[in-house]
Formats: sequence, C-alpha cells, structure tokens
Amino acid sequence: GPEVRSHNDTMKVVSRRQNERRFMGGYSAANLLRTDRPPWCDVSGSASSRNEARLPEGDNTYVWQWTSEWLVNINPNETDEDGWMGGRTHTMQVNDSMLIGHTLLSIDSLRAIEDFEKPDRGLLSKDLAVAACVNLKNKASQSQFEPLYIVRDSLVIPDMLEAENYGIKMRIESFNPQDETLEMTVWEHISVRRDFVVMQAVLFPMINVLWLGCILMAIGSGMAVYARWKRDAKSTVKSSR
Repeated sequence: GPEVRSHNDTMKVVSRRQNERRFMGGYSAANLLRTDRPPWCDVSGSASSRNEARLPEGDNTYVWQWTSEWLVNINPNETDEDGWMGGRTHTMQVNDSMLIGHTLLSIDSLRAIEDFEKPDRGLLSKDLAVAACVNLKNKASQSQFEPLYIVRDSLVIPDMLEAENYGIKMRIESFNPQDETLEMTVWEHISVRRDFVVMQAVLFPMINVLWLGCILMAIGSGMAVYARWKRDAKSTVKSSR
C-alpha cells in the first residue's frame, strides 16, 4: 500500500489486499464463496477497497499526509508492519558498492571517531568507534552518511542508521581491522523498491488427458502402418504366385 507520514516523522504503511478464487482454470473475484474474504479487504479481513482508505487520525500536535502512491507487494509477509523488507548482510570494504532499489550505495572510506566527536554522537569517552563513510546516490540526490561500529567494554553496541529520503536502513555488524573489511546489514523500504513484473503460471488442468490422446494417436498410427505393411506383403506374395 502507500506510505503515510506524520509531522513528527512517524511512518506507517496502509495495506489493502485483493482476493480471488480459481475456477475452471482462471482467477476471479466473481468466484469467491460466501465464506471467503471480500474482493478487497484490509489486513484484518474487513471489507475495504483502496478508494475507501483514509488517513489515520491525528491530534493537536501532528497530522498525517500521503507520501507515496499504491505499490504492488506480491508477498506481504516479506515486510514488517512499517514496510521494511528483511535486511541482508554484506561483506564490504572501501570502494565497494551495491545497488539498493534505485540507489547506489558505496563505501568511500573508514575512519576512527575522535574524542572530541564522541559527545555529539552520544558516545562515552571510553567507547571505541569506527565510522564508515557511506555515499548514497540516485537520480534525484546524493548524500553522505556515517554508520558507526561501537565497542564499549568489549561489547558491541548496535547502531542503526536510517537514510529516510532513500528508504534505506543500515547497521555495521562487525569490523575486521586487519583487512579493513566490515559486515553491514542493509534494509530496503517497500516504497522505494524497484518496479517488477508479476507473472502467473497456470497449470493446464487437462494436460494429462492431452498426453494420453497423443499416446493413443501414436499407437493408432503405428498399428495403421503395420496393417498397411502386412496387407502389401500379402499382395506381393499373391502376385509372385
């Protein structure tokens, strides 16, 4: 569904599901039974079409507004309630890059966080932190981000960085100082997912009957050839006599 956002940066995804039933080799909402869900419904199963979708109610401190169009999601279980798809972990180093949706993510450099930077980043003086200088670039804009890998008293402190305008979240899971490689998990929001084509393969329900007919035709053709050959052989014998 489309994405909505409030003025306090809270984000939600509004979903509507289309239901059909297969009958005589085709899918249609006209084939639904009375016990089925309605042709269009919300996540709870209550009848509600896309045109009936409304913005959530706000209060005196914020209001909601639409921030995207309707999007097709062929697997609604692949995202969480906020529209984020499952994260993937990649092993990367400086100058590596990968494409996330319509955005090119690349690592320009790695650097240690200096002591004078720690208070502004919410770090303790004893913390050890490494920043990955990540460049995000798409057709509309280009920005720099610095997700952190933080070690505090031999414990790794998870640091999630969200690039809101790009629909990307990232987190450094581990860092190897010897070869300067890191493992980074990246999440993509459904609203920035690249376009795709939905294809449906329908199994021909009478395919076995067709194959049986072909086999019978082959057997019949073989029997006809054999009968013709046998008749011609008898005619040759009578002529020779």
